[in-house]
Amino acid sequence: MDIKKYEALLLSVELGSFSKAADKLGITQSGLTHMMNSLEKDIGFPVLTRNFNGVQLTPKGEKLLEDIKALTEASQHLKNKIDYINESSRKTITIGSYTSISIAWVLPIIKQFNEEYPDINVEIRGGTIEQNYAWVKDGLVDFAFASNQFDKETEFIHLNNDPLVAVLPREEDTGSERFDIKLFEGEKVIMPCFGFDMDIKRELGKYGIHPIFRPTAVDDEVILKMVEAGLGISILSALVIKNKNYDFVAKEINPPVSRDLGIVLKNYNNLRDFEKIFIEYAKEYTKNL
Repeated sequence: MDIKKYEALLLSVELGSFSKAADKLGITQSGLTHMMNSLEKDIGFPVLTRNFNGVQLTPKGEKLLEDIKALTEASQHLKNKIDYINESSRKTITIGSYTSISIAWVLPIIKQFNEEYPDINVEIRGGTIEQNYAWVKDGLVDFAFASNQFDKETEFIHLNNDPLVAVLPREEDTGSERFDIKLFEGEKVIMPCFGFDMDIKRELGKYGIHPIFRPTAVDDEVILKMVEAGLGISILSALVIKNKNYDFVAKEINPPVSRDLGIVLKNYNNLRDFEKIFIEYAKEYTKNL
C-alpha cells in the first residue's frame, strides 16, 4: 500500500484540481494522473471524477473518505514517532558500568550533566568487567566506567584510584589501624566473582602475596554478609563497602593497593561532541574524591 497515493488523492480533492495538486506536490500533472489511475486500479473501482467542475470523489470514493483520512493521519503519526526515536537515538549516550561505580559516580555525573543538557538522554548498562570491555569493542555502549585491564584494543582515561580494603569479621579485629598486606599470605579469602577478582589478584601479585582464594558465585552484598557471619575475610573496593551498614570491619591495606578506575572507550576522536562533554563532567566530578 502506497500511502503517498492516498495523500495525493486527498490533496487533489481538497484543491479540486489535478494541476494545483501536482504543483504543490512538485510533480507533473500527467504524473499525478498516472498515480491516481494506479490507485483506482489497486482499489478496484473509480474513486474520482474529472470534469469541468474539477476533481471530485465518486459516491464510492465518498464512502472511503474518512478511512483514507485516518490512514494518512496514522501514517504521519508513525513517521513522526520514527523521526522522534531516531532523533532521540542520535542524542543518547549509552554507558557501561558496574553497580558500585554507577551508584557512587555515574548517577551523580548524569544528574549534573542533565542539568546543563536536559535534551540528551543517558542510559546505563550494568555488567561485569568482561562484559563492559566486550560492549565497548562491539559498539554496544559508547564507553564504559570500569577498572583498567590494560587492554590493547581499547583506550583508557584515568579518573581516580579506588582503594582496596581488607574486610574482616568484627571478632577478628586486632585494633590495628591498618591491615598488613603480608597477612593475606596463605589466608583464606572470600573473593568476588564476575571478573572483579582480576583487579585484586593483580594488585596482590605485585607484592608476591598469594592468599588461598575462595571463589564465589555471589555479589558483593552476599560477600559482606558472609564476612559478617564470620565465614572468612575478604578484599573489596572502597566503593563497594561505602555506606554499607553490615557489622564488619574495613581496614586500609598497608602498603596501599587500589584499582585504577576510569573510562574505557574504543576511540576518543570518534566520540560525538556531547559525549566528550560528558567525559569532562566525569573528570571534574571524580578529581577530588
